[in-house]
Amino acid sequence: MPRMHSPPHPGKALRDALGDMDVTTAARKLQVSRTTLSRVLNGAACISVDMSIRLSAALRTHGSLWYELQMSYDMAHAARRSAQNSSDSKFPPEQSQSLLGVVQCTTMSFAANGSHYGRRDGRVSRRHSQTV
Repeated sequence: MPRMHSPPHPGKALRDALGDMDVTTAARKLQVSRTTLSRVLNGAACISVDMSIRLSAALRTHGSLWYELQMSYDMAHAARRSAQNSSDSKFPPEQSQSLLGVVQCTTMSFAANGSHYGRRDGRVSRRHSQTV
């Protein structure tokens, strides 16, 4: 099986796309907090579907470009984790293949009373975990 390359975090590509624009100005134009954008740029947070749409509109790129970059990054890291853990698997090989690593980034999910964002590790913060 060919080895999957390790793509850079999409925040690096975003930093290049923003050029000389500072984080505060870019965050204001995207209508997100400076902290949110900074976390994406530094690889500490993923690009959600909502952020991908905002970036595509602001940077005039294809609608799903940023989300696809994020998914490529997540798949490469999930595959690497899966390969590292395959010898430790408690599942038979056929089940292990269907249980490949969980995607790192939990994108936006909607609850009945509005939306909430998941954390990078897949858990939902207490503040946002309550639904109707």
